[in-house]
Amino acid sequence: MPGRRHCLFTHSLDFPATMTPSSPALSAAKNPSPRPICPAALDWLLTQLSATTLCEAIKSRPLWNAQLSKGGFQMTPQTISTPAMRDRLRKSMLRNPAWTDELLQLACTQKGPWNSCCELLELFGPEWILDNWRLLLETLPDPRPFILAMTSPNFEASKLARLAQRLCRCPSVWEDRDPEDLAENPWVDFAKTVLPMEKTPRTRDDNTASSEERGQAQAETDQNREKLKHQIRELKNQTKELTKALEQERAKTRELDHDLREQRYLQEEARQTAAQAIKDTAEQHQQELTRREDEFERRLEQEIQAFKQQFLGLTPDDLEQIQKRRVNHDSLLQQVEAAIENQLRLNEKHGRRSLLEDELDRLEKAEERINTLLADSIVVDEELRKLIPELKQRHEELSDLLSISRPAYQPAYGLPQLITAKLKSTNLTAADDDFFQHFQDLIRLAAKLEIIPQAEADGLDKTVASRIQQKHLLEHSSLDKTPPKDKREIWSIMPFLAEVRQKTLVIDGYNAIKCSKYWANIEQKYGLDQARKNFLDACKRKRRFFREWMIVFDGNDPLLDNVEKDGEGMTIAFAAQKSDAHNADDFILRYLRRLPPGDHQVWLVTGDYGLRREAEPFCQAFVTTEALEDFLHPDP
Repeated sequence: MPGRRHCLFTHSLDFPATMTPSSPALSAAKNPSPRPICPAALDWLLTQLSATTLCEAIKSRPLWNAQLSKGGFQMTPQTISTPAMRDRLRKSMLRNPAWTDELLQLACTQKGPWNSCCELLELFGPEWILDNWRLLLETLPDPRPFILAMTSPNFEASKLARLAQRLCRCPSVWEDRDPEDLAENPWVDFAKTVLPMEKTPRTRDDNTASSEERGQAQAETDQNREKLKHQIRELKNQTKELTKALEQERAKTRELDHDLREQRYLQEEARQTAAQAIKDTAEQHQQELTRREDEFERRLEQEIQAFKQQFLGLTPDDLEQIQKRRVNHDSLLQQVEAAIENQLRLNEKHGRRSLLEDELDRLEKAEERINTLLADSIVVDEELRKLIPELKQRHEELSDLLSISRPAYQPAYGLPQLITAKLKSTNLTAADDDFFQHFQDLIRLAAKLEIIPQAEADGLDKTVASRIQQKHLLEHSSLDKTPPKDKREIWSIMPFLAEVRQKTLVIDGYNAIKCSKYWANIEQKYGLDQARKNFLDACKRKRRFFREWMIVFDGNDPLLDNVEKDGEGMTIAFAAQKSDAHNADDFILRYLRRLPPGDHQVWLVTGDYGLRREAEPFCQAFVTTEALEDFLHPDP
């Protein structure tokens, strides 16, 4: 018989997979009720609460009172005991789960058979109850007070509260039990001893029992109860000790896990650090290899140039002519590319001949169809009559456009070539500044009126700027363009690296920038300030090769020279604007004259032959601007 009781609780609460679809427990599992308790539990609870308690609870709750007082019912202990009012109260509770919750809370505050069960729960403790609740339910003569005691808010264990909710929704637990189903188990005597028995009608024989027997039975009951309480306390103490030992073992396990994770983290961090170090070293080696390759290529190019000069018999003029031919070829290719771009724009603007011819063919076919239809028509469509003149006009436009070899705008094609030819054939010594200004105004006006494309206008502006620069160089040089023969002229610095540590390098700054292809290109794109900045950065990277650097620019201060020294052998001077021109030249000459008389370890970098002739007594050699550009290695 105990096995049957145990199976009943298992099926009601655990819902195993072996249940048949027709079982009530499986239906409840598939469609769980939202009610806090089942109807059987509600019926038992209403029978345990007195009519007076229910009447006071209904009156103290306006919502209950309004719902149950419909139809003229008066809330009194007598009326609440009637079957009709009990049935109405039961149905209202089942429809409103919130009412049922309040009823459970109310029952826990009232005196009833569950009060001693609450004491028993406090003695056992929530953890022991959660582990042995099935055994208690199987052995108790009436487990319903015990389940109701588990719903008390005095117990904060969430698992115990969930267990109580499940038991409250289980109908089989709230059915009346047959005393014969109880197991022959010590728990039966224990339950009978601790829990109050159900009230049964007292017989006359019971009333005649002697007071001594009742006192003796009560004493034995109290003695057994105290023994059980003592045993329960000992069990709780043992449980606490075991729990404490378990917590200590868990703490040790957590500590070991923490140490293990820390070791793994340190190993992973060390591995990542080693991998990153290897990666950084590889990148540094790759960068160093790339730098050495670039340095080798630059030195190889310089050695090739020096070989051409010294062993192949090529003079600097020959190398200059070769360089000019390369520049001219590059310029020709650039002009061709610009012309192709211009032709593509013209084709996009005016159309291609093949497309225009196709359009003309379609227009002619449309005219033939229209003439055929009109010849065979009685009534002419007004819309077609209006379109005929437009069709003829478009036909004439296309015919005129395709009958000539060039469009009407073609005469402007020769204007850029005429301007270029005029600029290159002009005698620079006889031309004044207004001559080039007129050409610049003409180019801007032609571009604004779209007579020439903007790309060609930009190219003409560069040609005018180049001619102005050439005129400036001529004005700063003597009539004899041949450089001095009694001073050494250096076309490559690399062959002299062994002796440059004893040399002072004096540079005519703006002259070196304007005579250089690289920095002159930067000046045209980004301005003179940016070109000067890039030039100075390149010089600073090479400062260790010469004993001292003196770089002179034309300044803006009309009175004072601005001289900056970095303390590492490089001096940057901005000459005072004391005259309209030659301020930097005058500063360089003053600097050279102030040098000690026997100190001729000076190399001068300038393309101004007039300055070179005046500085000849003070300089050991002259360095060409091309040699300086190759030495500084500007990025392409």
